Amino acid sequence: KGAIAATMPTSEVTFAKPQKKKSTKFIKIVDANHNRVVTVIELLSPANKTSGPGRMSYLAKRDEFILTGTHLVEIDLLRDGDRLPLGPPRLPQADYYAFVSRAEQYPRVAVWAFTVRDVLPVLPIPIKSEHGDLLLCLRRCLDHTYSDAGYQTRIDYRSPPDTALRKSDAVWAEKFLKTHH
Repeated sequence: KGAIAATMPTSEVTFAKPQKKKSTKFIKIVDANHNRVVTVIELLSPANKTSGPGRMSYLAKRDEFILTGTHLVEIDLLRDGDRLPLGPPRLPQADYYAFVSRAEQYPRVAVWAFTVRDVLPVLPIPIKSEHGDLLLCLRRCLDHTYSDAGYQTRIDYRSPPDTALRKSDAVWAEKFLKTHH
């Protein structure tokens, strides 16, 4: 019944640096009565548009949404990377896209194609058919995010963007910034 002492360790190591889990950018709209996901809104990330595990994982998740009759809204505000696979016809030429896939209209998908010069669209977000659509104003979302994240002080608009604009758009952007700053 003597005193007990802790045993000394035989060596010491360090933990591997934890991998930061990248947050996914999506919103799920759930039917409260049946606890079922009705609509998913996805903001595409560079990982979704670059070959590799992130893209494969997203495409599998996308297939699951389609197969389970979930409405899917994809918003692609990235000019870089490979577009996600779609059937015919070819997409109109644009910088950015939004896709609204209504479960009852599968495989048809409504497309909003817009350029850096265009006003951001207001998207109809399908929910239960008896309730109609919700409206998502991308411009308001962008303005809110821009303000909350402090981008006005973090972005140097005197430098060219990471993904170069087409020459005509670069000239337009330069004129735009001169008149709006």
